Amino acid sequence: MQRQFQYEGGDRVLSVSEPQIDEDTWSVNVRLEDASGQTVWEHVIYGIDEVQATLLGLHFAKTRLLDDGGYRFLGGTDLMLP
Repeated sequence: MQRQFQYEGGDRVLSVSEPQIDEDTWSVNVRLEDASGQTVWEHVIYGIDEVQATLLGLHFAKTRLLDDGGYRFLGGTDLMLP
């Protein structure tokens, strides 16, 4: 999943990878990039199954964006993330 946000006059792209399994643990990679493709931050989020890993990854991303402040999606402050 990718979603583009406006931030301080520039765009940033949030990417959440497809869930991956490694032995008994599921994970997703959550990354935010600026308009030039440089990574602003990146984290691996783990869950007990693919659904939990994905939902935790999206929740983490939303929390991180809200904590940083200033992000807008389609001109509004609702980031449209679960």
